[in-house]
Amino acid sequence: MKSFSKLRVSLIGSSMLIACLGGNAMASDGSVIFTGELTADSCTIDAGSENQTVDLGKVSVNSFGGAVGTRSSSVNFAIAVKDCAESITKVAVRFDGDTDNANPDLLKLDASSAAAGIGIEIAAGSTAIPLHTASPYIDIDHGVGKTTTLNYVARYVSTVPVPTPGQVQATSQFTLNYQ
Repeated sequence: MKSFSKLRVSLIGSSMLIACLGGNAMASDGSVIFTGELTADSCTIDAGSENQTVDLGKVSVNSFGGAVGTRSSSVNFAIAVKDCAESITKVAVRFDGDTDNANPDLLKLDASSAAAGIGIEIAAGSTAIPLHTASPYIDIDHGVGKTTTLNYVARYVSTVPVPTPGQVQATSQFTLNYQ
């Protein structure tokens, strides 16, 4: 009789625990429906754009003026695409990579960097492109031998008043988005 009571108490306790946990897991205030399209159509990335190095140059830590958010001079770079399918009318680039701890819109420096207190900002002209966000779309230049060039700039942005000097390296992957 004693073991039956223990079993009964154990089953009742387990049932109560499942009911409590189950209720929380089933709570819902709404839903999100994700839609999109996968396409076989694309553009070819120009060989010179696929894996490139952008030299941001040597910049004095004093040029940041002791303020967070100060930007260095911009350095131009481009991603060129060609042989785009006729069904594609526009292209944009989404830059990915590790986000800076102090400013998630900036690209974090790689662990091999000796410098600290800065991140890398990527922009289309004067408009910053937050990481993991597509750049503005531009029209495709269709035709045999036609290339569409997406122009960007990159620059250092201070995340502390006085950055630590040293070598800088940051790595971003990019993905083409189509319309």
